[in-house]
Amino acid sequence: MGPAAAIIGLAVGAALRILFAVYMLRGRNWARIVLLILAIIAVLAGLPAFATGNVVDILIVVVALAAAVLMYLPASNPYFRRRSAAA
Repeated sequence: MGPAAAIIGLAVGAALRILFAVYMLRGRNWARIVLLILAIIAVLAGLPAFATGNVVDILIVVVALAAAVLMYLPASNPYFRRRSAAA
């Protein structure tokens, strides 16, 4: 895989994450679930970074964990219930 394909893949992945985040902000619970799955994948893929000491990958893991926790705090749940009840 060449560098162009890698850049395209990163751009598509980033665009999808932004799209899911927009839907999550609109109160769509399915988008919250998709983002949780993506966060779990990021954490699992980034676990070897702790052995190698790769700071960037460790930061990605920490941010993914923080996002997953914040999306599912008890204070967040009423936002999604209210949005789904109104739809």
